[in-house]
Amino acid sequence: MIPLSEEAYFPIGKIKPDKDYYGISLFSDDGVDIYYDVHCTLWTGFTEVNGKQAELRKAGVIPTEPYANHWKERSEPFSVVNNVDEFIDWFFKVGGHGFVATPVAKELMSSMLESSPAFTVGAIGCRICGRRAADYVDVELHVHHIRPFVRDGLTVEENLITLCHSCHAGLDPHFRPQLFYLLPKDPERPRFPASSRDYLKTVGLYQKAILRDFGDR
Repeated sequence: MIPLSEEAYFPIGKIKPDKDYYGISLFSDDGVDIYYDVHCTLWTGFTEVNGKQAELRKAGVIPTEPYANHWKERSEPFSVVNNVDEFIDWFFKVGGHGFVATPVAKELMSSMLESSPAFTVGAIGCRICGRRAADYVDVELHVHHIRPFVRDGLTVEENLITLCHSCHAGLDPHFRPQLFYLLPKDPERPRFPASSRDYLKTVGLYQKAILRDFGDR
């Protein structure tokens, strides 16, 4: 068997500099149910979920170079989806991380891009002042990129911190590396894969789930 080239796993050359891309990942935890992660979300407001305040966020385009380098460094293969045929291969055969060109995503994945509740904020507090929305009616909680998105900060767990609106607005300068030290030391394991081994496992289970649902069609 001829081994696949590095470009097959990390096709950076397929990323078009004149195109915008959404970063979307397809996974399964059990080989039955599938789920997706959107790697950049933009705040659009608040809603209520089961009596608790929740942020509304919609998908945003991502800076492709830092994400491609990040996934390559973590040994997490990705796909580049520039057209419908490539979408079919990625969605129905491969799964995992995908750079999906905006026209393709808007045509075939519009429901994943729309505003939806990101998380309920009642039990979460500001990492600077400690105030919680459950205890103070004036508190709005924001998800802050410690390294700013405009400076190639990634929307990944290790670069995100919860701040109240007052502490968020008071950041000067906006990039405060000291905030990394305020991240929880032992957070609950996120649903998003924590390591390349977890990543490959959840992608394999996604392929199993897709085959189960669509293999005979």
